[in-house]
Amino acid sequence: RRPLLSGPHSMEGFFSREGLFLITLVLFLTLTGSVLVGSVLPTITEALTHQRFEAGPEWFDRVTGPQFAALVLVLGLCPLLGRSAQALARLRSRGWPALVGAVLAVLLTVVAGFTKWASLLGFGLVGLAGGTAVAEIARGVASRTRQRKTGALRALWGLMRRNQRKYGGYLVHIGIVLMAVGIIGTRMYPLETELVLSPGETASVGRYTLILEDLRQEEAGDHFSTIAYLSAYRDGEYLATLAPRMDQYFGSDHTIGVPAVRAGLREDLYLVLAGYGSSSVTLKVFVNPLATFLWLGGLIFLAGGAVAVWPTAATARLPVPQARRRAAREGVALLVLLLLLVAAGVAMWGPGHGVSTQQAGRPLPGQPAPDFSLTLLDGSTLSLADLRGQVVVVNFWASWCPPCEEEAPDLQAVWSEYQGHGVNFVGVVYQDQEAAVRQFVARLGLTYPIGMDGGDRISTAYGITGVPETFVIDPEGQVAYVHIGPVTAEELAAELDALLGR
Repeated sequence: RRPLLSGPHSMEGFFSREGLFLITLVLFLTLTGSVLVGSVLPTITEALTHQRFEAGPEWFDRVTGPQFAALVLVLGLCPLLGRSAQALARLRSRGWPALVGAVLAVLLTVVAGFTKWASLLGFGLVGLAGGTAVAEIARGVASRTRQRKTGALRALWGLMRRNQRKYGGYLVHIGIVLMAVGIIGTRMYPLETELVLSPGETASVGRYTLILEDLRQEEAGDHFSTIAYLSAYRDGEYLATLAPRMDQYFGSDHTIGVPAVRAGLREDLYLVLAGYGSSSVTLKVFVNPLATFLWLGGLIFLAGGAVAVWPTAATARLPVPQARRRAAREGVALLVLLLLLVAAGVAMWGPGHGVSTQQAGRPLPGQPAPDFSLTLLDGSTLSLADLRGQVVVVNFWASWCPPCEEEAPDLQAVWSEYQGHGVNFVGVVYQDQEAAVRQFVARLGLTYPIGMDGGDRISTAYGITGVPETFVIDPEGQVAYVHIGPVTAEELAAELDALLGR
């Protein structure tokens, strides 16, 4: 409705709010053109040269990345500027929060381990824009708080109702800033790999350790699901159990992969079951840093847009009954908006997504073995702490478990050979009946110490998800070896010899 570059000096107009609006429009046009060119480039190159050139993610990063960076810079500068001649003076007087935000953003990301120079430049721009938006909101809240003698939240609510476009726009800016954080993290620091694991096998991916617990197949309605269960550890600490799956629908060859995602503030762990066989599974593992900020920024972006376009509440000029009805309608609409945003948040970060968390994960090799006391079948009590200085084999089993019955003779044979040579065996019975256990022990002639795990106390501390599982503990009380599934006499004897220095 008015010339964007008004004022006596054209170059001065570029440093005004109107000038930055013009730059923003140009950036949107060039971004649209860049995306269009990248999308149709394969078709154009194939038609002209009979060779197909694909514009992949790296091409888009190089072409659109600088344009998005310029757009974020404009977001940081535009709220600070006035018109024409006052622009630079206003920038000097009110620009310090932007500089503080840029410095803090860079420092925080360096501390967090994101140190690539290009990402530091991006985080600096993000901090500049974020510092500007937060400072403008805080300045308005502080002014209204002084004028109206009210609390900060009430003042913010009053500003939102009085100048919805302005403060809704600030929320949009904050949403874009958070999305930019997510884009920088996911594009510049991704980790992707492919693993082939057998049940009980362990693999490391960056800071994560993954253990394949089990591969199960089950019928579910109109499809058949194949599910891989994996325990995930981060920096040696149990994180969650993830269950990516493949759904095969009856009567068709259509298969859908359903990933498992463990979302976190710093990064998301994303597992895809890519294939499976009789004794192994193929997994694609993705670590997406700062992905949560992408979704959080999207929600704030939507909320800010809704605030900005909300019908102006001109209730002061309406008769009282109409004003009340209008206020009631606005309240209902606002409640619906909040519920929609909450529902979106729950869908993104709530339960599900193929993730379950048990009380504790199993101790990994090199970690301390959890101490326990166990009442044995003969009525005596055994404590793991009392066995310090010896090698201890802790075997979790049950009488109803066929693999447990298969490995029991091997355990008894190794026990008979190594008892009295600095080695102790402890059998911990998992979710079983004492009468059945006594029959099992008598039938197989087991003579090493065995006790019932009442209330699953010990099993929970060791992160047991099924039986059999065996932990070999060194004389210092550290876990040396872990076996998920049956262990053979040869494997166990070799490990005991290594710990005994034979």
